[in-house]
Amino acid sequence: MAQHITSSAFNRAEETEADDHAVTYLVNAGMDPEHFANMLFRLLVEESDLQKQLGWISTHPNTSDRASEVLDRGSIYEGTRHWEPDSAEWSMLRNSHTFQD
Repeated sequence: MAQHITSSAFNRAEETEADDHAVTYLVNAGMDPEHFANMLFRLLVEESDLQKQLGWISTHPNTSDRASEVLDRGSIYEGTRHWEPDSAEWSMLRNSHTFQD
């Protein structure tokens, strides 16, 4: 348990770095990072109260903070995005993955 708690900060830093890379990849692909933030906000809705209360021992940063930071980092790329999937592309993506509402 003690090792888990002491390693959380390092793992959180890695998760933050991964989010930074995700934003960069999305922007380079011409996609709006807001979609990633929206996915994180949807995950937040699914989190239990217990998960929220035990966030201090989580290996991941707070989900709400992650989503907000993705939006902040994505905002520096405003005007550089050029691709948004149309309804047919979204349909193809949704059909290729299993999503639960």
